[in-house]
Amino acid sequence: MRITGESVAVAGAPALLTVLTAARLSGSGLPSESAARIAGQAVQGQVTEAHHAALTAGLTGAFHILGLVLAALSALGAVLTHLALAPRRTPR
Repeated sequence: MRITGESVAVAGAPALLTVLTAARLSGSGLPSESAARIAGQAVQGQVTEAHHAALTAGLTGAFHILGLVLAALSALGAVLTHLALAPRRTPR
């Protein structure tokens, strides 16, 4: 189960970063195909100087959203773990 979760996180985090960054870039006037390609390259560490400012803003926003999503998933996991492991109360 743990390996599956890590595999999903390793694949899902860059995909989410790419999608959110591409959306921000296409919102700033780039065509969708170019925005997706540039965002994918940026997530892999290849940032071109021509799009540096837009990529900085896009990746920063994407990382903030990813952090909130991970925090929500962690909180949900903590609640579910507590519910699963908490001692059961018996009615009197």
